[in-house]
Amino acid sequence: MVSGKRNKGKLVAVLLASVLLASAAHAQDYWFGVSYDTSMPLEDTKEFAGDFSWLGLSLEGRKMVNDNASVGFVFAWHEMDKEFTGVAPVSQGVDVFAAQKRYINTFPMLVNAHYYLGQPGKPRLHVGLGLGAYLIERRVELGEIYVLDEDTWHFGIAPEAGIAWRVGWQAAGLISVRFNWASPGGDDEEMYLNFRVGMAWM
Repeated sequence: MVSGKRNKGKLVAVLLASVLLASAAHAQDYWFGVSYDTSMPLEDTKEFAGDFSWLGLSLEGRKMVNDNASVGFVFAWHEMDKEFTGVAPVSQGVDVFAAQKRYINTFPMLVNAHYYLGQPGKPRLHVGLGLGAYLIERRVELGEIYVLDEDTWHFGIAPEAGIAWRVGWQAAGLISVRFNWASPGGDDEEMYLNFRVGMAWM
């Protein structure tokens, strides 16, 4: 059984790494963004943990290489879950009927690039693509006594489209949709959409 402390440890590690990278980014004229992310699971992810999720956070930095393009990074955490009563395998050839809680925790760690439409200083549509690694935990709790837990690393991609607009001299609002695809690591690939609302500081 894996305790909640382990999950918290992963999240703390991601947040600390993000803050350190963001500090370095700021020193090199990057801007730093924070967004609240909701998630809609798709395909295998929806089958395992199909409920719409309100738990997620992204931290990112971007460097404008010219007026219309940027490069950067993103670190994120997203949790999706599902509760129901049904049949679950506990070992090879052995199934049980029990109340289940299923969780998927994903930790994307990506480099990205974005292209912007419109003029600097005005609302700007943008499209982007992230590439990198996803740490994914799948967890099943059967009643109060049995836990199945698996952590896997995946290569993944994350295309994104959104809009940014200035809300002050050194701040901007952000809204975007990001599609996350993590390659199969075991039997399943992970796919889900993020709907993101956030702020960026220059």
